[in-house]
Amino acid sequence: MAITLPILQDWRFSIDFEGIAWAIIDRKGESMNSLGRRPTEELGEIVKAVEKAAASGEAKGLVIMSAKETSFIAGADIREFQNFDTEEKIKDVVRQTLELFDRIDRLPVTAGGALSRGDPAAAGARSGQGLRDEGHPTAGAAARGGAIPRAGAEE
Repeated sequence: MAITLPILQDWRFSIDFEGIAWAIIDRKGESMNSLGRRPTEELGEIVKAVEKAAASGEAKGLVIMSAKETSFIAGADIREFQNFDTEEKIKDVVRQTLELFDRIDRLPVTAGGALSRGDPAAAGARSGQGLRDEGHPTAGAAARGGAIPRAGAEE
């Protein structure tokens, strides 16, 4: 079953032949990745696709990583906050983003992240090895949460 997504501007998404879903952020026109409205909405579409692919057995894991050489995601794109005229609107956006992180945490597949292409965990993530082999040196970051808040982490 082929997963179709709307056109993504800040992410690349694919599922490889072994069922590993790859979500790679490369914020268009930016030297550093941050989560603004568009990349967060696109990540929501990716999560929806992984939920469907997991339900059909097509996806067995999810790797979230950066195409940027030296960083993952700096955090919220606070430049967008100036467009909000009330504190409630800011709180609503933050709440929606945290709900998205919770959806990632509840995925029925292993989800993990590599900090950047230059991160040692990225080597295991690129090969998918960290998702498949708990004994692999990169398994901790790639298979048990990496840089994704709460994803696979013990609370």
